Order: sequence, then C-alpha cells, then structure tokens
Amino acid sequence: MKRLIFWRHAEAGIGIGLSDLERTLSDEGQNQAKATAEWLRPFKSLPIYCSPSVRGQQTAAHLGKPVTIKELSPDEDLNTVFQALSKIKDSAIIVGHMPWIGRVVSELLGTPGGYLPFGYSEAVCLQSEDGVTWKMIARFNGETGQRTL
Repeated sequence: MKRLIFWRHAEAGIGIGLSDLERTLSDEGQNQAKATAEWLRPFKSLPIYCSPSVRGQQTAAHLGKPVTIKELSPDEDLNTVFQALSKIKDSAIIVGHMPWIGRVVSELLGTPGGYLPFGYSEAVCLQSEDGVTWKMIARFNGETGQRTL
C-alpha cells in the first residue's frame, strides 16, 4: 500500500520586493502550518518532498526536514510535476502549490483535466494498493481545522 499526502503551503505574506520563491509565511500561515503538521504527526516518519519556495520550506519544516525538488516550484507545468513525482516510489508527503497540486490530485483520483481546490495548509491523503488506482482517505484544512473522512 502506498500513501501520498499532498500538502499545500500555508498562507504567505505579500513579500514586497521579494521574488515569488522568496515570499515567507505570514503569522497566520505559521499557525496554519503548525495545525496541519499536528494532524500529520502520525506520518512524521515519511519523507517530505517540497518545492524550493521559502513558504513551502517553512510549511514543511513544521513537520520535518524536507528534500527540495526544483520541479515542484510554483509555476511548473503538470508534466514536469508528474515526472518528478514518478520518481517517488514509496509513501511520502509532498508540499506544493496551486494550481498544480489541485490538478495532480484530481488526475490521481481519476478526473483528468479536473481541479481539486485546496485551502492554505490543506492536506489530502491518497492511498493506492496498486499505484494506479487512488482514493482519498483523509483531508485536513489548516485554515479552518476541518477534518474530512
């Protein structure tokens, strides 16, 4: 059984004078990331893969030390993201960005071209027995504290 947990970064500040990759989490974003990390605590032993963005790294750091994957950057196209994800052979946590994170999860759930909305610091846990057919087994929204499934 393989589990992939997709975790959207928490809320970032405006970052005047910073590039998109340099933007940091807002105070609220820090709280959101902390809440989601607490929910993810049972999965703490899984590797964490993350975009090189500061806000993504800060989000992931609330749970553990992430491995940076350049291809998970905010503006990457879907094919590039899927190529990077195909190298992940075991269960893992992936910290990323909209819009690709919503599109990837939708594709894995069998809705090609679909788009699953993610709130800030929202995590979705997918599970597969065969690595082909995926189902959502849990969801947590770090903004609202709402748990699903």
